[in-house]
Amino acid sequence: MEDIEITPQQPHEEWARETIEKRRALAYADPETGSDRYFLEATRMKEMDLQGWEVVRDQGIARYLEIQSENPYPET
Repeated sequence: MEDIEITPQQPHEEWARETIEKRRALAYADPETGSDRYFLEATRMKEMDLQGWEVVRDQGIARYLEIQSENPYPET
């Protein structure tokens, strides 16, 4: 008879947090609706001494917070 290796079951809360983190990361990085694009654009604008980078950064922050509220952590 073969030895069967049993993998310990991951607690639901831990699994849920990891799943939410993955969803958030994908949402942040989405090229059309994510927040990362704003941060990248703001950084480029700032480095090139272009005006308005603060506005773009603030759009990124707003979208980042929206994504977090769309993907909340489970209540414990």
